[in-house]
Formats: sequence, C-alpha cells, structure tokens
Amino acid sequence: MATPNGTKCANTNRPTSTGRRLSCSPALPSTAPEVFTLPMNQVARALEVDQSRGFMKAVVDRATDLILGFAALGIDGGELMAIVEVAMLGGLTASALRDTIFAHPTLAESLNNLFSL
Repeated sequence: MATPNGTKCANTNRPTSTGRRLSCSPALPSTAPEVFTLPMNQVARALEVDQSRGFMKAVVDRATDLILGFAALGIDGGELMAIVEVAMLGGLTASALRDTIFAHPTLAESLNNLFSL
C-alpha cells in the first residue's frame, strides 16, 4: 500500500488498540533528486524588512516531482517550513507550489521563485 505522498506502508500482524499497525517508510527517489536553493537576499519580503541573511533549500524527486525535503534558514523560516510540510503531507508537487498564487507581500510567495530555478 502507498499513501498519496509516496510513502510505502505494509500491514503487520502486531495487534494495537485500534487493530492492525501500519509500518511506513518514505519512498526512495527513483532518480537522482533535484536540489533547489534560493538565497534570502533574493526574496523580496526579506529585503523589505532588511533581514536577508540565510537561504531556502528544497530536494525534489525528478521522476515524481514530489518534495522530499525542505529547509529554511532565515527570517520566519519556520513559517515557510510549515507551508511546505503541509504540501508534502498532502502529496502536492513542487510544480503545484511553483504555480500557486500566494498573498503579497509575504515570504510564502518566494516559493514560486524557489521552485522555478
């Protein structure tokens, strides 16, 4: 069995209070992953508030376009990470985030630029 985000799960016979337990592991990329990096000094909102130190980095499976990982070091990095985390849990692709219209001016709109590189 696989979840929408590509995680592979197998039923086990271990009893739990809710029945069978699922054993899950992340799907491995079928090809070499693609790495997208965007320095915060190229993010409009970071420049507007004069906090342009840091960067964002995403790792994407080339074959499926699924986001395998994301890091944000800089202003409100945790907020950006939460957005990408929800996208990953929902099985959204990097292209979907690239094409999303985010509110302006926000750090979130920099995800358009990150996934366009």
